[in-house]
Amino acid sequence: MYQPYYNFLKKRFQPDKHNMKLFSKVDQRKLASFVGLFATGLPMVLFLGSFFTCICFHESISHFYYSVIFGDLFIGILIFISIFLFAYRGDNQWENRLATLVGIATIIVALIPTSGSGCYEEFFTGRVFATGELNGSKLNNPSTTFELASHAQTTHNTAALILFFMLALFSFLVFPRIKCCQIKDNKLQNAKKNRNLIYIVSGIIIVISIATIVINTLFVESDLWNEWKLTFWFETAALWAFGISWLLKGRFCFFSCLRD
Repeated sequence: MYQPYYNFLKKRFQPDKHNMKLFSKVDQRKLASFVGLFATGLPMVLFLGSFFTCICFHESISHFYYSVIFGDLFIGILIFISIFLFAYRGDNQWENRLATLVGIATIIVALIPTSGSGCYEEFFTGRVFATGELNGSKLNNPSTTFELASHAQTTHNTAALILFFMLALFSFLVFPRIKCCQIKDNKLQNAKKNRNLIYIVSGIIIVISIATIVINTLFVESDLWNEWKLTFWFETAALWAFGISWLLKGRFCFFSCLRD
């Protein structure tokens, strides 16, 4: 059923000898594991931090930019992910360039904020660029929030879409690629088959999650969606799928049983 797909991966994404030399200088699996850990940990840190400190639970992960402390964590974790992606070197130039593009998109998402507070409480603890009636350390009735430029939100959303699209490419095309050593007796090894299944499912989850957010934003905008903060949870699903695929790539902990 998947043979034409596997043949395409085997032919198109073979390792490049020059990059294999670079690959040996740095433990790329550790880098992949770090990327996965930060990606899966980010939404949980924001959710638990909001729950235990009783600060505003923003409607999306990006809106945590405007939260004191957790806004710094949001930016810092995304910057860390981008640094690891810049340092990452895969098996060929195509994979390296894609990782670099993902790193650039991640920096844009981190440093150019979305608009609005993403918070429906009477007040939220805003970052320095939010405007409204200041009452001590809290900002009542926020009217506007910082925009680097008039099209900052468009830039942020576009970068986020590009980011998740390229992450899906990793799951669909890069990580499932077939190496000659993974084929025995004209059959793909079971460990590789299982890894590829997880990669493909992760890519599907990313696509479905982001497509659902886009469809709601453009065509629905329901009160129930905002009340349940579904943008945050669909973004969390996409980040978890992305993170799990990178943890698997790094053979992190419980994924070690899926080694060849």
